Amino acid sequence: MLLILLSLGIANPTIVLDQRKADFISRVRDMVYTIKCEDTLNLSFSWARGYDAYRITVEIRDSVGMLKDRYFYVFKNDTTYKFSYYKHYKEITSRLETLNLAAYNWILFLPPYKWTKKGNPSEVSFTLDGVPGRLYVDKEGRIKKVVIEYPDMPFEIMFKKYEEVAGFKYFPSEWEVSFGDFHKVFKVDKFYLNQGLCGPCTYKIPINP
Repeated sequence: MLLILLSLGIANPTIVLDQRKADFISRVRDMVYTIKCEDTLNLSFSWARGYDAYRITVEIRDSVGMLKDRYFYVFKNDTTYKFSYYKHYKEITSRLETLNLAAYNWILFLPPYKWTKKGNPSEVSFTLDGVPGRLYVDKEGRIKKVVIEYPDMPFEIMFKKYEEVAGFKYFPSEWEVSFGDFHKVFKVDKFYLNQGLCGPCTYKIPINP
């Protein structure tokens, strides 16, 4: 069925995106993957089936490897929280923060969208926290590019490489993020699949970090 839908992707990317999300969820119960950017910046993404939530961990070190900050984004109940045990703060923020977007999972958490242009790639449009965006998907179901349409300058994510994960093809494993002077390459380092991730523990928001 998925192969048939992928063959129709050039005509209706909405069907492909919805089916690929369902296919991924059927194969993966929970996952954590670590993301390398450079020696001073590392991230990870955590998700468990059955929760409309995710956690992104950001770790920043100095040039000699000493920890400068470690903080978390947790998205749940349509709210994005940012907190740090290291620097003791907690706030409500937006999914539009640069490093949250840099590690965002568009397969699982693409906002409500509509098909706006057919082709290869096809284009769908969406709104994320009040800002319009566009996503491009090819006939094989690969997400090729995401653009957040800020009024002053676009935030662009170009996907470069893909891997097969638990039999799911074309999971993004390397991408380039460009936003003004911010220009970095992110690469998935390791996958941890179906390890029994505890959802309530992962998505817990501290009262006093």
